[in-house]
Amino acid sequence: TGFFIHADNPVSLPPQKIFMSSNNARADSLSLLLFTLRSGKLLAINLLKVSEIIPCPPLTKMPESHPNVKGIAVLRGASLSVIDLSRAIGEQPLLDPDGGCLIVTDVSRSKQGLHVQAVSKIIHCLSTDIRPPPYGSGGSRSFITGVTRVDDVLVQVLDIEKVIHGIAPSQIVEDPDAVT
Repeated sequence: TGFFIHADNPVSLPPQKIFMSSNNARADSLSLLLFTLRSGKLLAINLLKVSEIIPCPPLTKMPESHPNVKGIAVLRGASLSVIDLSRAIGEQPLLDPDGGCLIVTDVSRSKQGLHVQAVSKIIHCLSTDIRPPPYGSGGSRSFITGVTRVDDVLVQVLDIEKVIHGIAPSQIVEDPDAVT
């Protein structure tokens, strides 16, 4: 199985289908998707939470939605909540609010889009390469679950489930097609 990456200018990965091979995978290995927000610093999320990456489509604003929800996108006929990830983690909004791309995630059996500046690359590392976040980096409110080094640059690993559940704690939706 794999996921699709669709690219336009803001997405720096070429259009391709990524297949995760288990031939070289180790039990203690981890694949991370690296991306940037306005600040340009590298952030990462677990690749297992990602279903696809697409250019940011037109969004429809929803009345009375959470302040971190930019709007709703229609993706292959289905509605998709789009989260302003910069705002959700306390950073400056993107320079071009209509640009960038969406990382479509699947968390708690629910899909949502994370609006980011650009996707950088996918890396594979050992779970032991992920260190705890530095002391004083936000405590229990922090969305950073760990840090690692990639090409001698510090990368912050986000707890994307914590970000999403902070916006919509009751967002867990039962899939009517799921086997119980």
